[in-house]
Amino acid sequence: MSVEITNSVSRFFASVDRCDWPAVQALMTEQFHVDYSSYGGGPASEVTPEGLTGAWAGLLPYFDSVHHQIGNLIIEQDSDSAKVQCHGMASHFIADHPGGDLQFVVGTYDLELKRDGGDWKLSSMRFNFKYASGNQTLAAEAQRRAAEANSETPNA
Repeated sequence: MSVEITNSVSRFFASVDRCDWPAVQALMTEQFHVDYSSYGGGPASEVTPEGLTGAWAGLLPYFDSVHHQIGNLIIEQDSDSAKVQCHGMASHFIADHPGGDLQFVVGTYDLELKRDGGDWKLSSMRFNFKYASGNQTLAAEAQRRAAEANSETPNA
């Protein structure tokens, strides 16, 4: 079973990197607990898969590339639930950006999964920030790009 849990976690982060929001949503429970408070993400909250991926869709595609690398998974399974602790690093890239084209964010994740109809789905994710390096202005540039793209989109 650990292989199935590992694969669900790996597919989740790989799907985020591809901005494949339907695939990300399919790997989440209907109510999802998210906590990025250690990295300035506000208080922990309960969200829907569509709510969380909608927020990510407003930022991540506006980097030239995003890559999440996870490792050192420690899995504790109890029947139809599992807890996973792992290391994680996100790299954000915007080519030729003044001050450098890479930003790294490093920390650990505490994940919880539930078996849903035989499939393992993430039900909770807490990021525990350790450090960041590289160009810390890249997120602001991605936000600027998003705002520019949204201002060019005609209202329906």
